[in-house]
Amino acid sequence: MRRFNAQWLGRVRYEEALALQERLLEARIRGEIGDTLLLLEHDPVVTLGRGSRGENLLVPAKAWSG
Repeated sequence: MRRFNAQWLGRVRYEEALALQERLLEARIRGEIGDTLLLLEHDPVVTLGRGSRGENLLVPAKAWSG
């Protein structure tokens, strides 16, 4: 049976959660930590693919940016 560490982080800013995931990945690759599951929520994020352009947005950015 495999085990993993689960952590409830609550609400976390997207950038902070991403940075934490990257640090944990590096630690996992080095064998410093085991498998880890992060449970969290963050504000909505608009994700566009690599080939996207500004005109792909149907709503102006100022309408949804905080």
